[in-house]
Amino acid sequence: MFDAMDTQNIVKKWIPFVLVSLISGVFGGIIGDKLDNQTQRVVEEKSYVEESQSIEAIAKAAPAVMSIVATKDLQVFKQSNPFNLFNDPFFQENFPGFRFQTPQPKEQEENNEPETKRQRVSGGTGFIVQENGLAVTNKHVVLDEDADFTALLPDGKEFDVEVLSKDPLNDVAVVQLHEKTEDDKDRKTGEKKNFGKKPSNLPTVSFGDSNTLQVGQKVFAIGYARGDYENSVTAGIISAIGREIVAGDQGGNFQETLSGLIQTDAAINFGNSGGPLVNLAGQVIGVNTAVDAGAQGIGFAIPSNEVKVVL
Repeated sequence: MFDAMDTQNIVKKWIPFVLVSLISGVFGGIIGDKLDNQTQRVVEEKSYVEESQSIEAIAKAAPAVMSIVATKDLQVFKQSNPFNLFNDPFFQENFPGFRFQTPQPKEQEENNEPETKRQRVSGGTGFIVQENGLAVTNKHVVLDEDADFTALLPDGKEFDVEVLSKDPLNDVAVVQLHEKTEDDKDRKTGEKKNFGKKPSNLPTVSFGDSNTLQVGQKVFAIGYARGDYENSVTAGIISAIGREIVAGDQGGNFQETLSGLIQTDAAINFGNSGGPLVNLAGQVIGVNTAVDAGAQGIGFAIPSNEVKVVL
């Protein structure tokens, strides 16, 4: 049994330790809270810096990215009675001996020329590299020699597109923008008329060095996604370098082997072809050219250094 003196001695002995523990706990909690707040602030600041870099890079490149629309005269097929039994595919398949000729309009019989209508046939992307409208796109975007091409800029301006050259070894084409004219092609002869004058003071993008790229580096793809959403921006990283693929267009009119490509998981949709792949500095480090249609997050771009050679 402890007497009063012993209890007093024990209390005196342990009071300093209890006080130290209490003080340590209080200060430890304060310091811990401060450290947590400091860590949170560092994370927020880092996030803010990264977002600011992304926004600045896109703002720097996007004004020079254009949508390219291809149009051509296509024959208009008319049917006097859309519900005619003889024109039904099931009827024609099961009763091949029966044929029904839809009467032609009188004026069409006299001219003996099919009726045509100007229609949009495809869409792609390009980007301007000189203030006078010199621009880059994919070769397969401007492949159709019977089509006319129009460039639409983010500010709403439209320009005629003249195809200057197509790289025989890569999916790259160099084009020139011209002021719009009333009609740049004679509808009767099909002969090309003179283009309008070259524009001036257009927004441009600069090229980065694709030889310095590293896997994991952040990139952005800008383009006319699916031919419907102009200047759409997607973000991702460089997934691999030096890929080789066999690429072709949807119509089966174009196919070639491309090597040394940049692989990225930034979403590249149909219509993005010819648009820029941009780094955090807002520089073009690749030209978007193909997607793996059977996969997700696998797109390819031609390195910028190869495009520089073409220019």
